[in-house]
Amino acid sequence: DLIYEAAENYSKILPIRIDFHLSSSVGLEVDRQDFVDYWHAMQNNMRRNQRFEHLITYIAKLEYGYNRGWHMHMLLLFDGQKIKDDYSLSSDIGEYWNQVVESKKLHEGSYYACNMAKKRYDQCALKMISSSYALNQIKNNTNAYTDLHALIDTTEYLTKIDQNTENYLAEQGLKRKPRTIFF
Repeated sequence: DLIYEAAENYSKILPIRIDFHLSSSVGLEVDRQDFVDYWHAMQNNMRRNQRFEHLITYIAKLEYGYNRGWHMHMLLLFDGQKIKDDYSLSSDIGEYWNQVVESKKLHEGSYYACNMAKKRYDQCALKMISSSYALNQIKNNTNAYTDLHALIDTTEYLTKIDQNTENYLAEQGLKRKPRTIFF
């Protein structure tokens, strides 16, 4: 719904897909609340940060991996009429994450910007999307597979139930499962 809403309101959409990670710089364990606190700090700062001036919307998912610990997968949609360079923007956003995390001097941030490695993907949906063209294709042929559909298919990874996270939360004995999807 977020993607279709963006497509109806913006003639071009530029998706940015990035993963955020944490590690401890002083030997502290990185827990879920640490990650959420950093995410909220970044989220609050996004409103005043020029990098995000043309941000349409985003969706983020917090996951736990037994090898990686807590990490976040994120998709940001920008106004493609205003932003053209996804490579530089994804790098800037990743470096901004690192600054937010490292400002507290307890953890180190790292990131993986999928837009900087598009050749690794067989079917890459991380490209400028002409919303008006895609919506027109759908209107004329309900079975048409458009760039919007490819982006939605790619985004399903963000909203899937992650078994490692489910297992970890169960091991922690939590009676109520915490929020893992943010938008």
